Amino acid sequence: MDKEQLNKLKESRDILYIYKIPCSFFDEQCQYVIIGNIPTRIQGNEYRFNIQDWFQRVMSGSILPVVVSRLHHKYKIKNYAQITWTYDILSLRKFLLNTTNRLTLVQESLWGYQFLTEGRINRPDVFKGIDKYIPAEECLQKFLEAIQPRYKFKIDNNGKD
Repeated sequence: MDKEQLNKLKESRDILYIYKIPCSFFDEQCQYVIIGNIPTRIQGNEYRFNIQDWFQRVMSGSILPVVVSRLHHKYKIKNYAQITWTYDILSLRKFLLNTTNRLTLVQESLWGYQFLTEGRINRPDVFKGIDKYIPAEECLQKFLEAIQPRYKFKIDNNGKD
């Protein structure tokens, strides 16, 4: 996305949030998350969400909303209001098991793994230093192994998934 396109989006009243996530998976080295009164679509390195679909994604367990809310201010290109999320990492497990998009599965599995092992997501570009064609199943398995003790504890104490 060039500066002219970005400025057009920033000036639009229909766009509420624009985030630029460092992402070496793409040639531009970034991924844009655009939220507003727009149709939802994923095309290349642009993830566009209408408001309703964004909040459904939040409620479904995706960790993407946590990542963008905690980005450094230089990556928050347009930020209508500051939103921070408290997050239940176990909800990500269910989200990932129902995800069919390969990039989403890899990226969110690696973010989840980072969250579990380091207690936070301090490196949004999870593709840096790894093969961007890493099998999605391998990333998911790595996350599932890391979350297994928490998941087992939940099942043992609550009896539900």
